[in-house]
Amino acid sequence: MVLLERHSIYKITLTAILLVALFTGLPKNALAQKQESMEGEFGIYYNVYDGYYTTSDGEKHKERLCEGRAWYLQFIYTWWLNKYIGCSAGGMFIKGSKISSSWTDGDKYYSFDDSPFHINAVGEFRVALPLVWKFGLTLNVRLMFSPIPIDVISYSVYQGMGKINHTTEDFPYATRHKISDKSHYLFTRFNLGGIVNAGLYFDIRGKDRGARITLGYGIGSYDIYNSVRLAKTDGHSLAEHIPSSRRRYIHNVFICLTVF
Repeated sequence: MVLLERHSIYKITLTAILLVALFTGLPKNALAQKQESMEGEFGIYYNVYDGYYTTSDGEKHKERLCEGRAWYLQFIYTWWLNKYIGCSAGGMFIKGSKISSSWTDGDKYYSFDDSPFHINAVGEFRVALPLVWKFGLTLNVRLMFSPIPIDVISYSVYQGMGKINHTTEDFPYATRHKISDKSHYLFTRFNLGGIVNAGLYFDIRGKDRGARITLGYGIGSYDIYNSVRLAKTDGHSLAEHIPSSRRRYIHNVFICLTVF
């Protein structure tokens, strides 16, 4: 756990440095913008994965193992080219729901239990269309990737038969004892993702400044468990023991606050 927490701190720090360098390095006349805004967004990603389990006779069966929920918090800066079109850049923190899996290899028992955490760089192209009064529609295309393509996964290895630290009727003297806790660093291949969002916004305008509140929904492609799928443990691929990657489409519900 200490290794995971330390790794997350390193990712947050390096990502913050990259974002600061991006914003401070842009020339003031880079986009000849009419207006600029800052935005904070909170939302939930949701998708369903197909998983597999193996019975005692060795047959493999498919079942729905995990509803891949994840919450995210995003902060971006937008350069508006005019009243309707803007380009954005920023960062996002994603915390996935816990995923658990276990399997045996001879007299060894492997246990994996983790909640994925990702830090992404985000780029968006957006369109805002005023409707009536202070209401309007917004549409944006979001691309995201991991600027630090390194992640760490951890798992435990036990040895013996029966339940962990418990006897069984079949094996009254057999227990599984933990051999070690292991961690692996791996290359995430930047974990690219893309989402199209649509929302209804309400403008709150003042004399000099204003704000905008948006509620919306999106759909796209992003794999929350990408890092886990790429990992191998003692010759075993974790992709064989966690939800399948065949269904990667993702749904998104969010609330957003924009300050001009």
